[in-house]
Amino acid sequence: MPKKRARTARKSLELLAPAGSIESFHAAVDAGANAVYCGVGRFNARARARNFTAKTLSYLVPYAHSRHVKVYLTFNTLLKQNELEAALHQLYQMEQIGVDAVIVQDIGLASLIKTHFPRFRIHASTQMALHNSAGVRAASRLGIRRVVLARELTLDEIGAIARKSSLELEVFCHGALCYSLSGNCLASSFLGGKSGNRGQCTQVCRRRFRTDSASGHFFSPLDFSARGALHELAARGVTSVKIEGRLKGPEYVHSVVSGYRKVLDHLESDSGSADSIVDFGRQKTDFFLHGLHREHGPVIDTTRSGVGIPLGKVISVNNQSAEIAGSARPPRKGEYVRLQPESGFEGGNYRVIGSHRTEHGFTLVLPEHASFHVNDQAYLTSRSEYTARKAKVNVTPQRFREFYPKARSIVRDGGTRHRRKGPSVRTKVFVKVDSLAWFRLLQNRCTAPLILQLSRKDFLQLADIRAKQPDSTILSLPPFVSETDLREWERIVGILRNRGYTRWMTGNMWALSVLRKSDRITADSSLWCTNRATQAVLRTHYAVDSFCYSLEDEYPNMRACASPHGWAYIYGRPPLFISRIPPAVLPGSHVTDSRDESFYIVERDGLFYTLPISPFCLFRRKSHLISAGIGNHLIDMSFVSPDLKFFTAIWESYQSGQNVQGSTLFNHKRGLC
Repeated sequence: MPKKRARTARKSLELLAPAGSIESFHAAVDAGANAVYCGVGRFNARARARNFTAKTLSYLVPYAHSRHVKVYLTFNTLLKQNELEAALHQLYQMEQIGVDAVIVQDIGLASLIKTHFPRFRIHASTQMALHNSAGVRAASRLGIRRVVLARELTLDEIGAIARKSSLELEVFCHGALCYSLSGNCLASSFLGGKSGNRGQCTQVCRRRFRTDSASGHFFSPLDFSARGALHELAARGVTSVKIEGRLKGPEYVHSVVSGYRKVLDHLESDSGSADSIVDFGRQKTDFFLHGLHREHGPVIDTTRSGVGIPLGKVISVNNQSAEIAGSARPPRKGEYVRLQPESGFEGGNYRVIGSHRTEHGFTLVLPEHASFHVNDQAYLTSRSEYTARKAKVNVTPQRFREFYPKARSIVRDGGTRHRRKGPSVRTKVFVKVDSLAWFRLLQNRCTAPLILQLSRKDFLQLADIRAKQPDSTILSLPPFVSETDLREWERIVGILRNRGYTRWMTGNMWALSVLRKSDRITADSSLWCTNRATQAVLRTHYAVDSFCYSLEDEYPNMRACASPHGWAYIYGRPPLFISRIPPAVLPGSHVTDSRDESFYIVERDGLFYTLPISPFCLFRRKSHLISAGIGNHLIDMSFVSPDLKFFTAIWESYQSGQNVQGSTLFNHKRGLC
């Protein structure tokens, strides 16, 4: 009888493994994965992985299927307008090759897949930031069959979502954690033009920061492990558990997948859970699975950001040799070492060419391309015990045609070009504020429509305030609402609607299920409208009246997507991190990184916002936006104390077309990677 239960558990809980290279793909299959996820080209959230080509997958997919292993394609990035045609060609190739599912972030792309490639199963990426049953319900309208839930959820929240949804649910079970809510991180983009939403994350949360009295890695989470909760995840209706690590080598993949395979094969008896998994990662946390209160220890490790087994510090450099001070065993030839700068900026991972003992530790000989400096921390990231399989497989490759015949016409006919030039564009300004104090201050003084992004407490108080024109005031709903709080927010929306408020803004799909077709809805920036396909989906599937261009976007792409329904953020302090994780500094603190970029922390309704001291400002680019057909402009005064004099100065700067001193253009001019 126990064996039968074990087989049932294995069947009901898929083990999904990462593959960033051919060697890792084989390691995942050999170690017992039920499915493998991998990326092709640039349209995936791990652009720095080696990734695959269509030709390579034409061999590997039939091989995996011969071993009863599924292959999922990661297409989990935002697409610019000029990338849609190439994306359709790639999907056409993958459909012919026989990829089992596509993991998607961009809702416009999801709609294109549903319409033109209906044989694909569509999985909603964790980057889609789905964290409650209302969001899952909204996603189902796109033909999505599986949702990769946000990582910040508890077991009880996951179970409640599963009870209310017929979609498959996938959760991460092992690997690195992001500090920010998935799909809500702007830090890498704001500080360098490389977007985590486009696979180019520079891991800002791993950097060292300082306050007036301390320094450390204030936003760097431990690594996640749900190995001890697999039985509970299965019992709560989860379909698949996913291992993070497409940037990791085959040694990591084989070790971790083997460990989880053993646990899943003995899930009922729990006999396989005691063995350790060597993954060369950080210390482990079960994160929020067993609740938001941290009886089981902290999530943040302020002392280190690098992954691997600590070896010591670089004390001298001579050409391609680095002397490491420490008592650890010197890495052998063929093993890998990461050299992590003290700043926390991402270091390199290098194959060791040779090593020898010294008086203070040992010396490593590294490849010519290796870059390292004195005081870098060295970490061992792989050992040589695992030998990766040869890449060759004995299968007949799946033939495929390269170009999708309908691609150009689909992109061309994907929406009428709304662009207008020059004075024919109507200019309208909106002002966003985040407190009732701001609302009272500006309600009778500001001619622009107000957007209220309030806390739950302030929204409830707003219901008792006699607003001058409730039908012209826009209420902005929160980016994260737990399943526990969902019913309360549905109640708040109903109360405010009864008070005459009919205009809403949302940056997450959960509200698209709660709001009515009779409401006027604006999609906020974090619904990521970066192409015309997404514009069309928002209007046709969700009755969205208007949308905000992505805060990350640059001028050429905004111009290509110009619409009278589009609003451009033109001033504000965008949250670089929005997190459920308390940082290692108190709310209200100011922190600075090694490049002297400064930020401050705000807590609101259980979420922690990290904001830049320097705002972005496009006032001098106003005429360019108007000439491109973008006349709806949004001034965001959120996260600033109410001050009529300050607001007046900002308003006058907008009217005169002069940027605020000390501000930045974000990606508007330099472009977004």
